[in-house]
Formats: sequence, structure tokens, C-alpha cells
Amino acid sequence: MDLDYEDEKRGYSWEAEYKRSWDVLKEDETGLNIKSISRKTLRNDKPIQRGILRQVCVIVDASSAMGEQDLPPNRLDFVFQHLKRFFVEFADQNPLSHISLVGLRDGLAERWSEWSGNPVQLIKDLESQKRSSGEASLENGLSLCHQMLKYAANHISKEIIVIFGSLSSTDPGNIMTTIDDLKRDKIKVNVVGLTASVRVLDHCAKTTNGKYSVIMNEHHFRDLLYENIPPSGLETVQASLIQMGFPKSKRFEIPTLCACHQEPKTKGHICPRCKATVCNIPTDCPVCALVLVSSPSLARTFPYLFPVPTWNVSFMFAIDFQIT
Repeated sequence: MDLDYEDEKRGYSWEAEYKRSWDVLKEDETGLNIKSISRKTLRNDKPIQRGILRQVCVIVDASSAMGEQDLPPNRLDFVFQHLKRFFVEFADQNPLSHISLVGLRDGLAERWSEWSGNPVQLIKDLESQKRSSGEASLENGLSLCHQMLKYAANHISKEIIVIFGSLSSTDPGNIMTTIDDLKRDKIKVNVVGLTASVRVLDHCAKTTNGKYSVIMNEHHFRDLLYENIPPSGLETVQASLIQMGFPKSKRFEIPTLCACHQEPKTKGHICPRCKATVCNIPTDCPVCALVLVSSPSLARTFPYLFPVPTWNVSFMFAIDFQIT
């Protein structure tokens, strides 16, 4: 009985992850076996204008189609696992950017989280939505994100990342009108498909100067998702100065209400303009709307402004000398 239980817990052999161990090694022109070169060595370091201030809406398909088990344990849990790691990497490399989550289920679009640059809060909001049901409505999701992004400042990069696992979309109106509105307000849409190619998704990505890709396996999904971490190039925009504040951290002997959540806190950050208390930075001051950052966070954006030249892979050979 114990053996049967262990076999049932482990699952079927054909549901296990397929590993191609022979892809790890490659041969160069000298016949040596070398490890595959990282994608980071192949990046483009040409000087282009990038948006280091980003507002990104992540649309997650939570319809009944996400309950399929072709991606273990199922599509929704698989996407959630990778999104948690994505939030941490995104916050580390884009400390001045914010993410908001939108879910598609039962023909509606639900806002799962407010704008936040804190990966802990984003993961907490994501874990409370582990339920798939109904049909997905792409138009409702894009319309909701459009309302959230269209009033953003011109110096902010406005992006939408769609993770879609359905083969159809139940829309109340004309989705082409919504796509034209996104193009007019310069909102880029990048789509990662979990199933076969869908024509409307491809049209949406191309119209908004985004990218539409369909995954081939589990590892390919991670690569496609992580392509959205580095800031993309911007269209020609007029340079402008942005006011930022560097708040001081402070501990309170008596708990003080924070301006962002209206909760008592024993430590926080003091806005240099209005002296309001906020829990975490980077963020916008909820009282005076000043961008609050720390100097280390601002410094972490410099590699995108002044990229390090691409390095070359080289090998060192040991030569034996005989001393006579």
C-alpha cells in the first residue's frame, strides 16, 4: 500500500519533465566540449533610449482552460510559480517601475493588485487568486489596462504583458477598437501564448509594436517571460526632468499611521517634501505625488543607460615546461 501511495504521489512517467541533457554541451571549432553560452553574452549593447520608469500590467488568463495539465501540475499553477520569480527579478532590475495584476475569468476582468514595486506584496496578491473558471475575455482585460495606463505621464513606458492559455475570447464588443485605442496611447502589448497561435493575439501585438510568442516547453516559457524584464527601446520623446525625493528611514517609539495603507507602523520612510510616512520605497508619495526612491535603487538602473560592453568567451590552456 505504501508503494502504491508513493507511485500515485509521484505521478505518471509521461507527465515528468522532459530533459535534454545533450543540449548542455557544445563543441567549438577545436573539438572541445564547452557549456552553452548564456543569453546575456548575446545581448545588444547599442546605445538606445530606454524607459527606466515603467508601468506594466500583467494580464493572467484564469479561465477554465488554465486547468489543463499539459504544463505540470496545471497551467495556472505553472504560470503562478514562474510569475513569483519574475516579480523578484523585475523589481531587482527595475527598481523605479511598478506592476499591476489583472485576471481574466468568468468573462470578466478583475484587478488583482494595485500598482506596486514590492515583489512581496505582488506575490501575496497573486497567491490569493488560485482559481480558474469560466471563459476569458481579452477585450475586457485590455480595456481595463487601458484605463489604468492612458493617464500615465509621457516619460513613463506603458506596457501590457498577456499570458493567455485559451483558444478563444468571449468579448462584449469590438476588440479591434480597443487595440486601436492602445496604439493611439502608445501602450505596448507583449503576449505569451500557452497553446496554439491565435490570430487576434498576433494582430494585437503587431499593431502595438509588441511581440507575440507561443511556448514550446516549460523552459521556453521562462525565457519568453524573462524577455520582458529589461526595458525596451522607446520612440523618440522629448527629454524632461523628473523630480525625485530621497526619504530618510526612521523608527518610531509610538506607532504612526502610514499614508499609503493607513496602518500603524513602527518604522517607515519620511517624504522630504510633505513629511508623510510611507512603508516601502520606491513608490509615489500618496500625499504630494513625489517619486520616492533610494540612491542604491537609482544606481541599479545605470546598466541600462550605460551598458557594459559584451564580453568574449576565452579559454586558457596549461602548458607544461620541462626544465633541464
